Amino acid sequence: MRLFFKRNRFEQSGGGGETSFNLRPEGEGREKFLGRTKRLMRFLPSRFLRRRSFNPGESGSRRRNGKWYVLVIVVLVVGGVGWWLTRGTRSPKQVAEQKDERIEVKGAKATSEINREFTFPLVDENGEEVGTIKYSIEDAELRDEIVVKGEVAKAVTGRSFLIFTVKVENDYNRTVKINTRDYLRLSVNGSEEKLAPDIHNDPVEVQAISTKYTRLGFPINDSDTNFSLQVGQINGDKELIEFSF
Repeated sequence: MRLFFKRNRFEQSGGGGETSFNLRPEGEGREKFLGRTKRLMRFLPSRFLRRRSFNPGESGSRRRNGKWYVLVIVVLVVGGVGWWLTRGTRSPKQVAEQKDERIEVKGAKATSEINREFTFPLVDENGEEVGTIKYSIEDAELRDEIVVKGEVAKAVTGRSFLIFTVKVENDYNRTVKINTRDYLRLSVNGSEEKLAPDIHNDPVEVQAISTKYTRLGFPINDSDTNFSLQVGQINGDKELIEFSF
């Protein structure tokens, strides 16, 4: 079989004869074909032009909006950096005022220097002496306010706190615990009564070969003026210290 084109006809040649197809529509079919072709030609350019159209007003608006977005981002970044820098450059006073949570109490109304040192034996559980401790009374103060277990305690009207600063030195090679109030008794205005400290931090733990400061105190009347302090072991001799404010 042989295929070939002749102008507007498609002819097939074979052993049985010749068949022809007319590729060009005729009559009513031809009109429909031309109408569809025209509509297709109008449709394709409009689609391409619509996709590639350019609206100057819309483009300018987008550019303006983009500039505003950039400006807002820059302002936020600069503001954040400035806040961070000023946060880190606050004055020491401002930082101290913000973080200082220490307890404050009024200062002493009166102070009396004592500066006396005593030496006492250090014994073990079997009663054998293994070393010594030094027990020093540095001064006595009259106060209206003191700190007790992290809280401020205030004296009532007509009363005051008599506070002694005590230093304990441990020369032993082990930690020791000592009841500092056992070594101190107070008499007021020539009285025979011996008062034990009501204010203390006993038992005071003193590390090996070290020094520890503590305080002992008595509540007294504002009218009390003359004091006698007895210092020594409970079953030992006592030394008398007299003082006044």
